[in-house]
Amino acid sequence: MSKLVMSRITCLHIEFIKCESDKKSSQLVDFFIKNKSKKMIVYFMTFASVDYCGVVLPRLAALKGLNLIPLHGKMKHVTR
Repeated sequence: MSKLVMSRITCLHIEFIKCESDKKSSQLVDFFIKNKSKKMIVYFMTFASVDYCGVVLPRLAALKGLNLIPLHGKMKHVTR
């Protein structure tokens, strides 16, 4: 592996939150708010979840100004 690739790998930080189902949305919004200055990737279990969060989250007042980009494999290539 080249040094450039290794430096990228050592900079990654993986984190997860375990919570009750009814608390997922509020935990996600809190997580975004606390980490506004960081680049993040959030994984969802389904394409529908990505689509839903891609519409709902940017509309929340608490997340105004955050650059949220929903991506999944079923999107048209132009969108991705």
